[in-house]
Amino acid sequence: TLPEGAIARFPPPSRDGGRLLLSAGHSWNEHCIPDLIEQFEAGDVLVVNDTRVVRARIFGVRETGGRVEFLLLGARGRAIPAMVRPSRKIREGELIWIVDRTGSKTDQWIRAGTAASDGRREVELSIDADQMMDLFGSMPLPPYLERDASLEDNERYQTVFADEPGAVAAPTASLHLSREMMANMVKKGVEIHRVTLHVGPGTFRSLRPVDLDSG
Repeated sequence: TLPEGAIARFPPPSRDGGRLLLSAGHSWNEHCIPDLIEQFEAGDVLVVNDTRVVRARIFGVRETGGRVEFLLLGARGRAIPAMVRPSRKIREGELIWIVDRTGSKTDQWIRAGTAASDGRREVELSIDADQMMDLFGSMPLPPYLERDASLEDNERYQTVFADEPGAVAAPTASLHLSREMMANMVKKGVEIHRVTLHVGPGTFRSLRPVDLDSG
């Protein structure tokens, strides 16, 4: 259970305007995000993940009027895996009509396929996945924010070094790093190297084992 008052549902006005908690041995010290630069020395290496979040969240409506949410897990093709909510109510072969960003029903659709044991479902799209995300998709914000994505999230839910599309969630700690901070690190002599690690749907799933120590 997360305390409501401790959930920041919107980002601070400036990207690096958050707080930083520094753990040093047995002591804990409060800082601001720009103070992170002080922890680096010339010759240190900072590795960043340049994955880019795709607008993978698609909303639709059933013939009964019920709302359906899809998280598309493939950026290419018309037959891809997806996470569906509410999955148990959706029949195999059922046609779900896509709604646009204003909530209006469109002539595009997603057909629900078989359900896998890991919570995914195979789905068939009326148009290619990348085109559907471009036309109708929204940023897949974490569920605990309990709000819909806004236009601002198209920028703020990406890191400043996001380059390779494929993630369905952001590497969230990196969202605090601003271009100014990155430039100051380079001036200090810090080497910045990139890797690409797409964040997958596991970040949205609940932990299933009752005893986590049991493996």
